[in-house]
Amino acid sequence: MSATGLIAHLRHVDIAMPNFADQRTFYRETWGLTETANDSGVSFLAAEGSPELHVVRLREDDQKRTDLIAFGSASPADVDT
Repeated sequence: MSATGLIAHLRHVDIAMPNFADQRTFYRETWGLTETANDSGVSFLAAEGSPELHVVRLREDDQKRTDLIAFGSASPADVDT
């Protein structure tokens, strides 16, 4: 059995950065994402029309890094594979 094509879509990307305020402004104003929550250096941003609660999560941190990349699959069987 081939395990190709099991990822159906990108759900969200969670990133950390020292310049949190600048990045938050960039994603809201340049990309046009809608901030759905913001608390203590963490911001959740959603895309219009997306079924996901957020597509980008920003987190303030001293180091720039990717915290998480979440993918979606077409079925529970694809996840099990």
